[in-house]
Amino acid sequence: MNDQSNLGNYGLWYYPVALPMETIVRGQVSQNLLENVAKATNAEYNAIRAYEALVQLAPNKEFAGIITNIRNDEIAHFRNFSQIFSVLTKGRQPQLTSNPLPTNFRVGVEESIRDELEDSKFYQETTKFTTDQRILTTLRDASADEARHATWFSYIWSRTP
Repeated sequence: MNDQSNLGNYGLWYYPVALPMETIVRGQVSQNLLENVAKATNAEYNAIRAYEALVQLAPNKEFAGIITNIRNDEIAHFRNFSQIFSVLTKGRQPQLTSNPLPTNFRVGVEESIRDELEDSKFYQETTKFTTDQRILTTLRDASADEARHATWFSYIWSRTP
């Protein structure tokens, strides 16, 4: 199921990155950068959906609050990656696909730890495809956030029976 109709509910498209990106040189855009930003946008989209489901499955308010805060970071990442892709492609948006949602809290948290760590590494690896400081900053900040999220999910996992 491709559930892009919910995107308007999050206000996710065309949210500006810290600085206006209209000045990015669009001459030689790396195909690797475009593919990776599209993949990152899709990963963030699925994280938003998965964490919304985990909030509903959370056994207590503390865990629900932590996951809500993580989800808010993922919304910001989605907005930033969406904006970068749009600027680099002169207005296009990447194709989004919906992954299955978690139905078990502990299993969903365990998958989230793995996903956050993989995304952190992926964003670091993507930095080699650009010299634009705004894109580099966005990728590095998102990578740091993902590593922090993995720590929070590890905390939740360690306290979940």
